[in-house]
Amino acid sequence: MAVNVDATLVDDTVKVTLRGAVSQRDLEGLARTLWARRTKAFLRQAGLTHEPPPQGWRAEAYVRRRARMVACGQSSGIRIQVRGMRAWNVTIIGPVTEAVIEEAANNLIRDQREKVAALKRTIWQSPGDLAARRRAQPRTASAQGHNAGQR
Repeated sequence: MAVNVDATLVDDTVKVTLRGAVSQRDLEGLARTLWARRTKAFLRQAGLTHEPPPQGWRAEAYVRRRARMVACGQSSGIRIQVRGMRAWNVTIIGPVTEAVIEEAANNLIRDQREKVAALKRTIWQSPGDLAARRRAQPRTASAQGHNAGQR
């Protein structure tokens, strides 16, 4: 069976080429392929060939929670949803054009990036960590003088 859709990924931006009508299955396959390409490019940029196993409880918590994360991208014609970057669901909700696919795919990438950043902040910058960092910072002379005057 001929594939009627292909895409390239440049600097985290999707560019789509259609060659006829596409099905939900075509779009789900395209989404999985693009995600694999995006992941490989990210790892290559980091000098890795695969994601290393998590080291420490925070990294383990991050991997567990990322596996449950749901990211979504939508446009006027399709809705893309992925859970854990593994389970893909594409719903066709209107006419499908290259621009419609690109918009939904780019919205998905943006949503996933924002959610991963928030997850990282939650795990690695908990309030206790921030307070410990503040306590560990050397006090400046002006702060010490100001505090000494209050005693």
